[in-house]
Amino acid sequence: MLICVCLALTVILIRFSNDIWLSVMIIAIAAAAQTIWKGVLLTTVTDQFPKKAVSSVAGIGGLGGAAGGMLAAKGVGILLDNYKADNNIQAGYNLLFLLCGLAYIVAFSSFHFLSPQLKKVEV
Repeated sequence: MLICVCLALTVILIRFSNDIWLSVMIIAIAAAAQTIWKGVLLTTVTDQFPKKAVSSVAGIGGLGGAAGGMLAAKGVGILLDNYKADNNIQAGYNLLFLLCGLAYIVAFSSFHFLSPQLKKVEV
C-alpha cells in the first residue's frame, strides 16, 4: 500500500510540467497506482471480515465511494469556477492536483489508524 501511495504522489509534480507527454506519463503512473491501491484495498475486506459480512462491508464502502465521488465532483466544479472568476485557472488546477496527491496520504493514514494490525473482525 505504501508503494502505491508513493507512486500516486507523483501527481503533485504535474504542476511543474510544461511538456504534454511528461504530464501524460505522470497521470498514467498515478492512475496505475490508483488501480493497484483499489485492488489491495478491496482484498483487505475479505481478509478482515467473515464471509457472511464481506458483501455488506463492500457495499457500504461502494456507497461511501459513490457519495464521495459526487461530492468531490461538485467541490471541484465550485473550486474551479472560483479560480476561473479570478482569471487564475492554473492555480485552481495546481491546488486540485495537490489535493489529489495528499488524499492518498490521508487515506493511508486513516486505514492504518483504524486497523493497525489487520486483525479479523468478529461479527
